[in-house]
Amino acid sequence: MNSATVLLYFLQNTIFCNILASSLHGEIHLNRGRPMAQAIAHIIKQFFNETILYVSTMAVDHRLGYLQKDILDEVMAEIDYNPRYLNHDDGLEVKGLRRNNIILVDSYEAFRTMLHQLEITHVYYSSGYYLIVLLNNVENNFPTIERILVDCSRLALIHVNILVESKQATADFYTYYPYTQFSCNDTRPKLVHSFVNETMILGVDIFPNKVINLHKCPLRVITWVNPPFILMENQSDGSVRFYGDEGILLEQLAMKFNFSIKYVSAPAENPRGFIFDNGSMTGTFEIMRRGNADFTIGCFRYSEQRAKHFATTYSYYQVPIVVSIPHGLSYTALERLFYPFSDAVWLGVLLISISAVLVIVLLKYFIKRHAEFFIMGSNNKTPIYNMLISALGGQVNHPPKHTFARYILMKWLILALVLRSTYQAVLYDFIRTNTEKKLPDSLEELVDAGYTIHVDPPTKDIAQSNRGLRNIYEISVESQHAFLLRLQGGLQKRGILCPRDYVTYFNNVHYKDGPLHILKERILVQPNCIYFQKYSFFVRPFNDIIRRFWSGGLLDKWKDDFTKPKYTFDGSRPSVRRFSNEQLAGAYELYGALIGVAFVIFMLELLSTYFEQARIFFEIIIR
Repeated sequence: MNSATVLLYFLQNTIFCNILASSLHGEIHLNRGRPMAQAIAHIIKQFFNETILYVSTMAVDHRLGYLQKDILDEVMAEIDYNPRYLNHDDGLEVKGLRRNNIILVDSYEAFRTMLHQLEITHVYYSSGYYLIVLLNNVENNFPTIERILVDCSRLALIHVNILVESKQATADFYTYYPYTQFSCNDTRPKLVHSFVNETMILGVDIFPNKVINLHKCPLRVITWVNPPFILMENQSDGSVRFYGDEGILLEQLAMKFNFSIKYVSAPAENPRGFIFDNGSMTGTFEIMRRGNADFTIGCFRYSEQRAKHFATTYSYYQVPIVVSIPHGLSYTALERLFYPFSDAVWLGVLLISISAVLVIVLLKYFIKRHAEFFIMGSNNKTPIYNMLISALGGQVNHPPKHTFARYILMKWLILALVLRSTYQAVLYDFIRTNTEKKLPDSLEELVDAGYTIHVDPPTKDIAQSNRGLRNIYEISVESQHAFLLRLQGGLQKRGILCPRDYVTYFNNVHYKDGPLHILKERILVQPNCIYFQKYSFFVRPFNDIIRRFWSGGLLDKWKDDFTKPKYTFDGSRPSVRRFSNEQLAGAYELYGALIGVAFVIFMLELLSTYFEQARIFFEIIIR
């Protein structure tokens, strides 16, 4: 896009294209250097220069249509550059939002026709700039100007100037200021400029920012207590103070734009409301549609369906939608005794113990006596009891005399020491932390465990579109807060779909009764925004300020003040890790090494029966 101005100039009437001005018998006279054409050219050069410009014409009187054409021809002669593109066809065929506009009309009816066509084709830009040129032979244009400005206000066209030619051969500019220190929602025309002798006699900005200061005019805000997003506190003067994630944002916007907040209460049942496919609405949306509130705030999710009916700001918070379930069940007394080791470790201990018992029984009843004495010792009358008591840290009263038997005993004592110390340490930590049973952390685990998820009507579409939730959710009109209290009270195999910030805030407030568990798996990231009436002055100004708050980190700070976890993030108590075979690998390696040493000694002791020197060596070691 180069710097050339694009003029889309279209004639929307049924007049023939031949020039008949000479046959008008003097009813309309066009003089070169007319103030109206000079004023338009001045605005184009001073304000619209180097921008895309859309020029539209509409005339009820076809003779005034020719006058509009001649005015534009004179404007083209006044500007010092050539248009890049000139379209004489129906300009409504050119789609796209039109930021800079010049509209030439001859009456209020022509303006209404033009505005209606622009509205139904969705090409006008409410935050754009409009110069409306009113060309007619009426002496008093003030009533027409009033009606045009009322329509502009209805459609939130605030950057508007109406250009009319006065009796003194000057071009006058009229606009309206909806918010002043003397009035609110005012659409009365005000003379702001006069173009005389190719000069603006008033040095005022042609398109000032009219909503930067609302002069304490009230804006109607519909919301309700929805922690941690919106919290309210009644003041002694009858006003309401808002706080919370978005309540602080509301207060800061009111301070920045200098407006007072007029609180409009939402319906008690289903305050958020619905928008149905046929266009009907309930709750807050219906109140907004009737024009009884200017905007609403309070954890509103952006959706295309809502954006069709209401204007919206940018998303300023990304809130995860998660599933929350009750905290875990406590272990029974028997489960606590077996908790420190995993099933594989307990199985290994059981196999070793059974193997030891079988060896003892085999040696005692099925093997020769000298083999029993060689392995277990001659004075060991209760080997099974000694094995158990030594495993528990007791004393062996009659240690064996043979080296092999002593190595077997030492191996068993080391293994028992490692297992006993590990068991006691894990059990102590388990009791200290009051560990609960592991909870599901994914939708798949919820489905396998047989959970049912509570979903309120506004979030039904989220549950329906999620494959994991589709078959386990149920719709309920019970409030989220009431259901969370029931979950905290011990409601089992149930969960709730709601914003994570809501559950985090709930856990912070009700931590004494046990925090709720938040699944790590996110169902959706919800973009929060503010909804306005379909046509509103405040969308773009609010977006500008919200963007500044976001870039400065204020939004995150306000959010953390209410939703930063103070006690636990996910609502589950920390679990003590069970010892597994992998963690006991060192003990097992030592155990294997001792078995090898014991085997070597066993072989040497067998050889000592054949070699006198070896037998003397082992007797010296035993002594």
